Amino acid sequence: MRILITGFAGFVSRHFFNLISEQEEDSIVIGLDRNEPAFDINQYKNIKCETVKTDLKDKNSFLNILQTFSPEYILHLASASSVFYSWQHPSEVFLNNNAIFLALLDAVKEYGKNIRILSTGTADVYGISAIKNSPIHETASLHPENPYAVSKTSQEMIAKIYADNFGLDIIQTRSFTHFGAYQKENFVLAKFAKELTLIKKNKQAPVLTIGNIDLIRDLTDVRDVTNAYNYLFKKGKASEIYNVCSEKGRTLRNALEAMQKELSINVELKVDEKLLRKVDIQSIIGSNKKIKNDTAWQPEISFEQSITDLLDYWDKKV
Repeated sequence: MRILITGFAGFVSRHFFNLISEQEEDSIVIGLDRNEPAFDINQYKNIKCETVKTDLKDKNSFLNILQTFSPEYILHLASASSVFYSWQHPSEVFLNNNAIFLALLDAVKEYGKNIRILSTGTADVYGISAIKNSPIHETASLHPENPYAVSKTSQEMIAKIYADNFGLDIIQTRSFTHFGAYQKENFVLAKFAKELTLIKKNKQAPVLTIGNIDLIRDLTDVRDVTNAYNYLFKKGKASEIYNVCSEKGRTLRNALEAMQKELSINVELKVDEKLLRKVDIQSIIGSNKKIKNDTAWQPEISFEQSITDLLDYWDKKV
């Protein structure tokens, strides 16, 4: 397996790296990012890896790497993915995400050889459709309600043009909320896990600042998500879009309570107005029927195990 991964320094990439290292076949990986990964790429069996720091908006840089490396697969993870940040910098997020994607597709088009591209997107593209159609299927109409979701909706349209008119082999995902070890604490479940661990260790007062934690989300372990990406590389259908989700809805309050129970602590909750989004969809639950039918993938890690593993990670980290 020869695979190029964009956004290599991110937490999803690290879990995908863990996954393919456990497979019997050898893999060769080129990791592209503007930052260095926070893990040792040489510690994994069955993987030969090289990292390249590059401007991902530079088509010629992409093209040179394709010509040198000749990948079979591209896992496109690179993205400004924080919804909160996208409200603060809407034009930056839109231009950045689409410029990277266009540079990648133009380079593949010019390269001229067949490469399977997996472009990861977000369930946020559904917007209010998710409330009316639960669990929501890939055929539902799109109503992106935040700048990040708009950028990802645009990427879906761009991918269709390049697939239909230039023959590129592109599969896309609408990945629902996923979490796990190595995720930055500006994402809500990582924030909860870190701060509750600090409270447990008496390194922080037993007070947690929160936004709206009564939102219902389809929460999936990142290890199940990366396994889905691997299934899609091997069995997904070209030009199709797939939900990647658990098909189970839980409130963020449920997740927070599960963490407190695991740690045997109780904390005071204080709402911080700055953490409330301008627009928030009350409930987003996805149907995973399509990806199950086409690839035989299904989520395997229980929510309870995910919470335990996340807290274990932060216990070691702090």
